[in-house]
Amino acid sequence: FEDESFRTLFPESYSSIEEWQASLWHESESMMQSAKESALASLNSNAYLKEHVERYSISSRRKTAFSTFKKMFRSHKSREQVLDVFAMRVVIGLKETYRSDPDVQVRSCVEAYQSVRQTLSNWDEPKGRFKDYVTLPKPNGYQSIHTTLEHPSGLPLEIQIRTEQMHLTAEFGGASHDLYK
Repeated sequence: FEDESFRTLFPESYSSIEEWQASLWHESESMMQSAKESALASLNSNAYLKEHVERYSISSRRKTAFSTFKKMFRSHKSREQVLDVFAMRVVIGLKETYRSDPDVQVRSCVEAYQSVRQTLSNWDEPKGRFKDYVTLPKPNGYQSIHTTLEHPSGLPLEIQIRTEQMHLTAEFGGASHDLYK
């Protein structure tokens, strides 16, 4: 609904952002697929994660034109300065016996980050882009590891890592995006 309203009310701004994103889409789509495959292989080879994790859900997305515009407007940034246009989220499904253990939840996220970072070691991590909300949750209970990595081609990819329990809180609980945005 937001994108349709944006297209109708601000057609030139919408077209500019949409065309820019479309020009990057082909390259970013293969970049995200490659990152997902590499991340999954790395996660599956981590000894700690093998012992504690039952499954992973890795999804990717492109930020909507309106959301990109809103971030540019609020933050006074050019479109090239919006570093989360393309994103990948890793959701960790812990084995049932570990799901309620906060130490295992935190360590699983940290191990996952280290595994992903190791497998994508040829990607730069711009200074100040790593944020650990897992060991230091936000006041509303939000927990996730965030970082942005820059592909060797220059395209940025935001990465979020959290457990299924953290994901439920982020999507439907007190840390729900709709409650604070």
